[in-house]
Amino acid sequence: MMNKKILLIILGVVALIAVASGKSPLVTFLGGDNKNKKPENKSVPKPDEAFCQGPVFGTMFYNGAIKRTDRQSEDHKELFTELWDYGFVAGTPDILYMQPTAGDFKFVALDATIKWFKDNGLTYGLYHNIITPKFRVLPQWYIGAESQAERRQMLENYVRAIVSHYKGIMPAYVVVNHVVNNSFNTPEYENNYLLTGWSQFETVKKMLEWAHEEDPVAKLIINETGTDFSDMTVADEENNQDYFNLVKELVAAGAPLDGLGIMAHLGGYTGKMPANEDLQGALDQYASTGVPIYVTELDLSYNFMEDPLDPQEPFEGFDNYWEYQADGYKRAFSVFNSHPDVAAVYMWGFVDSGAWREGEGLFDEQFNPKPAYFAVKDFLLQKKQCADLAL
Repeated sequence: MMNKKILLIILGVVALIAVASGKSPLVTFLGGDNKNKKPENKSVPKPDEAFCQGPVFGTMFYNGAIKRTDRQSEDHKELFTELWDYGFVAGTPDILYMQPTAGDFKFVALDATIKWFKDNGLTYGLYHNIITPKFRVLPQWYIGAESQAERRQMLENYVRAIVSHYKGIMPAYVVVNHVVNNSFNTPEYENNYLLTGWSQFETVKKMLEWAHEEDPVAKLIINETGTDFSDMTVADEENNQDYFNLVKELVAAGAPLDGLGIMAHLGGYTGKMPANEDLQGALDQYASTGVPIYVTELDLSYNFMEDPLDPQEPFEGFDNYWEYQADGYKRAFSVFNSHPDVAAVYMWGFVDSGAWREGEGLFDEQFNPKPAYFAVKDFLLQKKQCADLAL
C-alpha cells in the first residue's frame, strides 16, 4: 500500500502540473478534466427525417465569454459548440445599449459575437431584441424628445439602422419584446405607445414594416409571455387575450409578421411543468393565428414559488427537483419538436452561472452536468446532425 509520504509527493507533482495546465489538481489526479460533461457524439443514433423536420433548437449565449479566456468562459464556449448550432445573446441588443446616445450606435460587441459564431460554424439565429417598451430600458434621448413627431422619426431611424446593419446576416428579429405586458399597457398610454402618439397596433405595425423594408428576407417576430404564473407561463387564449388580439389584428392588416414569440418560462409559482396535453393545447391555440411559433426563452425552475423550495428534497414523486426538471425538459423538448407550427426553440441559457432564474440550466454553476443535461443530451446532439435545419 502506498505510504503517506509518497502520496504527498505525487499530489504535489500533480498540483504543479495542474496549475501549469489551468486544471483542477483533483481532476488532474483522477485522470480527467470534468469531461463527463462533454457529449459523446459517437454513441448518438442517427436522427430520422421526421425528427429533423422539427424546429431549430438553440440557446442564449453568454456574450462575455467571447472576449474572456478564463476557465468558465472557455467551458461555456466549448459546451455551447458541443451541443448547439444556433444561439443568440439577449438584452444588450436592445435600444438602451445599442444606441445609448442619439446617433451613436454600438455595434462592435454584437458584431464580434456574430463573427465568433460564423468562425465556429454556428448560426446566430435570433436578434433578441430591437426594443422593449419599458421605461427602464428606453434611453433618455428618446424619452426626452421635444415632440411625438421627433420621437416617431427617432424610432424609425433606429429600427432601420439596426436591420440594415445586419441585413443578410441576421435570419430573424424579435422586433418588439414584451409587446403587450409593458410600461404602456395602461389606459394612460392607450394612444401613446412608446410615446409616439400612435396606438399599440399602429406602432408595432409600422416597426414591422420598417424592418421588412430594410430586409425583406428576415423573419420578424413579436414576443410575449403569459400573465398567469400560477401554473404555466406559455400564454394561452384565456390568460393573455390581448396578445392574441394584437396578433390577429396585425395578420388581418397584412403586417409582415413572420413569427409569434412565446417566452415559455415554465414552472411559475408552482415549479411544475404543465401537462403535455396542456402544453400541446396552448401551442394549438397559438397556431390558430396562422403565424409560426417561436419559443424564445425556454426555462424550467422553481424560483418564483412563494414558499422556498429545497431542490435536493423530493418533488412531485421524484427524488429531487433536479430529477423532476430533467423529466420536464425532456417532455417540453418532445412536445415542441413534434408540433408542426413551432419554427424554433431557444433556451434562456444552459448554465446556472449567471442565469436569470435560479437553477434553470442543464449545468450547475461549476459547469457540472445536471440530470437535465443527461435527459436531453442525445436530443440536442441529434439536432446537430440534422444538416438541413433552416429558419
